[in-house]
Amino acid sequence: MPATRSPRHRILSLALGLLVPTLIPVVIAGSLAVRSAGDAQSALAQREASAVAARIATRFDQTLHERAATLRLTATSSALAEVYRHPRRADALQSTVSAELTRVQALDPDLTQEICLLDADGAERAQLVGGQALDLVALSLNESESVWEAPSLALRAGQVHQQSPYVSPDTGTWVISTSVPVVVNERRVAVLHSEIGIEPLRTRLLGHLASGLRARVVDPVTGTVIADSTATTPAPTPDTVLSTASLPRARPMTTDAGGAARIRTATTADGWQVEVLAPAADTPLRLLTLLTALAALTVVSCVLLAHQIVGRSRPQPPVPSPRADEPGSARTSSADDDEHTAEQGEQAHAGADRH
Repeated sequence: MPATRSPRHRILSLALGLLVPTLIPVVIAGSLAVRSAGDAQSALAQREASAVAARIATRFDQTLHERAATLRLTATSSALAEVYRHPRRADALQSTVSAELTRVQALDPDLTQEICLLDADGAERAQLVGGQALDLVALSLNESESVWEAPSLALRAGQVHQQSPYVSPDTGTWVISTSVPVVVNERRVAVLHSEIGIEPLRTRLLGHLASGLRARVVDPVTGTVIADSTATTPAPTPDTVLSTASLPRARPMTTDAGGAARIRTATTADGWQVEVLAPAADTPLRLLTLLTALAALTVVSCVLLAHQIVGRSRPQPPVPSPRADEPGSARTSSADDDEHTAEQGEQAHAGADRH
């Protein structure tokens, strides 16, 4: 007869039958929930990156706009105009000019690396470097080869020239500059020029990002990285020319894990591009991977348990009876016959006694 399964085996089989069908929808629902959470986190990160890119571009434009507005106003000041209206009094008015430049520099001393007044013939009229006014003997007599001088003198009153990054010969650092013409009696007599350090600008605009965000400002025309939140502005080499040749070139931004980058951009008024990379939503993906692994392990364990239960519940084959011609069988039959004969004798004897 087949072996009857024990109550324990029946309980385990029932539990296994209930566990596996229940586990499958739970795993599916959990996977969908984790993926949905990951998509929501990714969408939130992208919205934040877009907002950050817009804020950086706005602050960048505001910084340059405020600088340009200050220089335009200063270029029309009487302190500068008097020098060119009365050339013979230029030396006496030198302190007045220096005081005017000092006032402009003090408006934003962290960004302003240099400010100067350059005559139309290329001679420096006054200059401040790092907030310090240079003596007359230290002023350059010919700055006509400066990359910003000719474009600035070609402008009309109130117009602004914004120079792309170059190495300042005065500070030896990477700067961008803003210049406006000084017009007196309808003649362009000078250029008012100011340099902003790229590194302090990078720190101000990109130095306080939320954790996991990366941002940079790129010139899309040349592919030059103007500023990057993850790297300080490189120091110029001795052979660096007044161009952007030594600034890093733009490469595609990726996540720390090397995955595909999801970048949000905004454009400044000068056409530079602000790129912000949000961190990948890898936490839900890791949870999804862990959940899938645990589900697979549970299913394998259930299968192994079921196999073990089925193996223990199989009926054992019956033990065969010994044949009559075997020695042991003959001895057993003789003993049974003797016992049967003795039993019959006792019964006959008991019957005679009754008679």
